[in-house]
Amino acid sequence: MKICMFSIGDIYGKQTGGIKRFKELYFYLKKAGHDVKLYCATDIEILKKNGITEAESVKTDGRYKGFLRIPSYVIYKNNQEIYKKISNEKYDCVISFDVPSTIGLCLKGIPNIYYFVRQDLIQYRKIQYENMNMKPLKKNILLIAGWIMEGICVRKSYKIVSQCKYDLNQIKIRHIFCKWMIKKKSIIQINNINPSWIKKCVNTIDRSQCSFDVIFVGNFDDSRKGYQLFIDAVQLLKERGTKLKIVMLGGGKYLDVCIQKYRDILFTGFVNNVGDYISQSRLMVVPSYADSCPNTIMEALQVGIPVIGADSSGIPEILTNAEWRFALTPESLADKIQNILKSENYAACMNEQRKRADELTFDWGQAIENILCEQRLVY
Repeated sequence: MKICMFSIGDIYGKQTGGIKRFKELYFYLKKAGHDVKLYCATDIEILKKNGITEAESVKTDGRYKGFLRIPSYVIYKNNQEIYKKISNEKYDCVISFDVPSTIGLCLKGIPNIYYFVRQDLIQYRKIQYENMNMKPLKKNILLIAGWIMEGICVRKSYKIVSQCKYDLNQIKIRHIFCKWMIKKKSIIQINNINPSWIKKCVNTIDRSQCSFDVIFVGNFDDSRKGYQLFIDAVQLLKERGTKLKIVMLGGGKYLDVCIQKYRDILFTGFVNNVGDYISQSRLMVVPSYADSCPNTIMEALQVGIPVIGADSSGIPEILTNAEWRFALTPESLADKIQNILKSENYAACMNEQRKRADELTFDWGQAIENILCEQRLVY
């Protein structure tokens, strides 16, 4: 197949879960023998150093001086030649992750777009804007703009590929008048446990000798990942007389405040060796208020440490046992941590989650390739 992969992100910049998945899919499709061309914001020379020669850079800097200065619209106006090239090439599949990358393709009427939904766009942005203390009028305008762009992507894309039922249901609710269309063109493909990201070490580490009792992996840019909820639960456990060794990974604008305020927690900032910290922890906590299919859960399952997550968004679709989840309150989270760390519960949780890990161990790239081949359009 002749495939275009388009992203407005720098795929060799900050390595988010979405960026990792995008690169994974690119290299899988290339290795499988497909004719794949990449368009992204990474410098061409950096792409060449990483073995990517069939590529072009997307412009994400500069300003558009028109009335509309929404970032996605600015990128759209600054990449007209790129969109023209993509349109002229007549690709069998045009793969794009999320609204900001997909909207320009849709506005240009490019066919065969596979719109990969990697987040609940409106809920994510609502949390971000609230954390920025954005004025209500501006916040509502931006949320409406996001809703409009999402609606265009839903209508204009050939297929919608979602990583969880939750995200797809939220889109159906927001765009109820084209619910039938969404249902017809949607495919759900859950993420897998990716062994290329982190090595499995279930039988090599004595959990009683770990450096940390509980680990959090997220960011401190806004409240979405639940860093403050986790800290509040830790402080509540401290008041109860339960002392734990806590490590929190990730960077962000609120990190320095946390470092100064909570001296009994180890904050690492952004690190590349996340796996080393996970491997040296007894329990992972994922307290996200909104999170579609967190790769941190997959990483914990791969390593073999118990993981508990918030009973929200797409998390219940990964952590299918209610005993592995908690309500979004410090009390519920503190209770769950105490309960799981009891020796008899800890062993039972570990054994049950190994079974869940086996269910999530499959070739994600191949699963996506099967979707592309089954749905292929002919010009």
